[in-house]
Amino acid sequence: DGSSEGTVMLLPASLKNPDPVPEFLTNVNERTLYFRANYNTDTGIELYKIEIPYQVTTFATPATGGVATGAGSYLVGDKVTLTALPVANFEFANWTNSSGTVVSTSAAYTITMPGRNVTYTANFRSTINRNLTLTASPAAGGTVKGGGSYPSGTWVTIEASPNSGYEFVNWTEGTSIISTNTEYSFSLEKDRNLTANFKQSTVKYTISLSSNPALGGSTSG
Repeated sequence: DGSSEGTVMLLPASLKNPDPVPEFLTNVNERTLYFRANYNTDTGIELYKIEIPYQVTTFATPATGGVATGAGSYLVGDKVTLTALPVANFEFANWTNSSGTVVSTSAAYTITMPGRNVTYTANFRSTINRNLTLTASPAAGGTVKGGGSYPSGTWVTIEASPNSGYEFVNWTEGTSIISTNTEYSFSLEKDRNLTANFKQSTVKYTISLSSNPALGGSTSG
């Protein structure tokens, strides 16, 4: 009958019925239920209201960056405070909702519980910087961009652009081929040195032969 969930509040009732049968009277927003119960010869049928709570779910990103508190079951209109607690070498960045929209840049964020389940994510960023060094080989072969210093764990994108007369071959780190795409994205977790390799483009020429005068002979080769 749903009476084991939510908050039960006794509401005044003057209705009298000598033979009451507990029954649901109405359903508001599919979450608040009303039913009759506990017939009393003095007060008649006592009307109870049962409110079923909604859920707040919280996540931390990255999971190693900290802890997000405040998850639980709440009734519509409740004030709920979400708190983001970063661990060592991380700092709080912001709270985002289930659509990815930033809703607060304060570590302690208070919401008024709506009539639905909600999800919030506490986003953290590293306070340790990592260096990304990019090199073009040969230097005349093209240009590279995306290098620099970033907080550890940052998603970075690097790009290689060949100069005229050259074409891109691959990205390498030491002797390992990392990617054969000019644009490459990854999470920077440590210092890295990447090389964009280029090679000269192969140019084909067409040679046309003719005899002058034409009656003078033939040409080949």
